[in-house]
Amino acid sequence: MNNETSILLIIPNLDFGGAQESFSKLSTSLSKRYKIINVVFNANGMANYNLGGDLISLSIPQSRTWIGKLFRFFQRVKKLKKIKNEFNISISISFLEGADYVNVLSRSGEKLILSVRGSKRFDQNIKGIVGFCRHKIFIPYFYNRADLIVTLSQGVQGELRTFYGIRRSILVLYNGFNMKGINSKSKEQLSEIEHNIFTSPVIISHGRFAIEKGFNYLIEIFSHFEGHNDYRLLLIGDGSERESLVAQCKKMKMDYCDLSVRFEPNCKIYFLGYTQNPFKYLANAYCFVSTSLHEGFGNSIVEAMACGLPILAADSPYGAREILVKDFDHHGEITYPYFGDFGLLLPDLNNMEGRKFWSNNLEKILSKNLDKYRKLSIRRATDFDELINFEGWISAVEALTKKNVENIDS
Repeated sequence: MNNETSILLIIPNLDFGGAQESFSKLSTSLSKRYKIINVVFNANGMANYNLGGDLISLSIPQSRTWIGKLFRFFQRVKKLKKIKNEFNISISISFLEGADYVNVLSRSGEKLILSVRGSKRFDQNIKGIVGFCRHKIFIPYFYNRADLIVTLSQGVQGELRTFYGIRRSILVLYNGFNMKGINSKSKEQLSEIEHNIFTSPVIISHGRFAIEKGFNYLIEIFSHFEGHNDYRLLLIGDGSERESLVAQCKKMKMDYCDLSVRFEPNCKIYFLGYTQNPFKYLANAYCFVSTSLHEGFGNSIVEAMACGLPILAADSPYGAREILVKDFDHHGEITYPYFGDFGLLLPDLNNMEGRKFWSNNLEKILSKNLDKYRKLSIRRATDFDELINFEGWISAVEALTKKNVENIDS
């Protein structure tokens, strides 16, 4: 362990999500070489993540009023600055935009790394007057004050450069995955009840139930395409949109089953909820579908690939094309469905035309022999092994400590 380098990792919360999972992995990995301090704004709704080093909660909850939000924002800045001084922090790494702002303003002589997890430009949650200020003022101002920005894809890197005018060093580090662990968990046996779900071909998707993941469109598409009677749809995850998705099933008169309550046979749509081992379900499915409206990377795509699943993904900004196509061009025109090197791309779902294409063509696509993509998926997934990600972070940290960050910009 390098005892001279103390690293502070900052995230608003540790509930369920891709950023939180990556935070956990980075914390445990870096703790093998450096002293790690983890900070959350508050400990409400924490999931059971492994962390390297101590966890400190600022114990400052969210506020619903603008005055309260502003007051608590500066409370966080003050408390975080005190922690940085107390632990003699060498490098501060923040995850998610709110933590990035607090990280910059609490700077106390240390180097700053801001980890940008997804697209800002296409995030439909950034809207209105506040959204305009974030796009035009806050993001350019704060991100240009980092020593290094780490993004999950070349697409996000390009967005920061061209749309926001970020001039700082930007390093692309794809998320890393424990391939051996995924393979082991994928072989876990299903229970008798779970096995009954897979008596028909299962289309599967998993992730946080949030607007940007497009699960509402997936349910709509599944209900409309003619072959849905031959398939089942299994949704794994949880989040703020769960009740809305269930209500949608009721409105469309789709037979659904909430597996957290009870199992019902012969349903068309199953909600599993959050599980620590989604891989045993992925390994038994027919194919994986990603309907995200925008992504920083696409963790669920790679996890499904590691389980040997053919991938059907919306060609939204930015992750899917970068994962599924060799020598990709984010701005290149393609004809859909596009049979890529490692999976299929379909139109993004941000417009009615894209959604109609999915509904009109999904049955035809699923009827094709997709088996060749099973081996291709496994082969591609190995490019995202966690060791590659860890080595990239070590190089970034060492470059910052040696004041040589310009040489790692990619």
